[in-house]
Amino acid sequence: MALNPDVNAKDKVGRTALHFACRAAKMDTFKLLVENEEVDLDAVTNAGVTPLMMAIESGEIDFVAECLNNNMNPFIKDALERTASDYAKHYRDVMGHDMRTLITNA
Repeated sequence: MALNPDVNAKDKVGRTALHFACRAAKMDTFKLLVENEEVDLDAVTNAGVTPLMMAIESGEIDFVAECLNNNMNPFIKDALERTASDYAKHYRDVMGHDMRTLITNA
């Protein structure tokens, strides 16, 4: 971060560093990125996928909670009109918790 990189740079499908950190549930990288005032927490890929949606796909409920605590928007819709809650429907029992409930209560 000392070299002041473009934290919102996108690859050819529109993913940012935050998308990759969220998909891999890399907490250290995530925290480093969200501390940067320039980072777009709700950046969308060409298909409308947000970092929060990718965090949900990691299956790490504590990581998803951290994303929500950092004000990521769970109501954005992707190209197929799915929200974060729709992504979470497959994670009904993660460490005894329903990820959809976590998102609804955020």
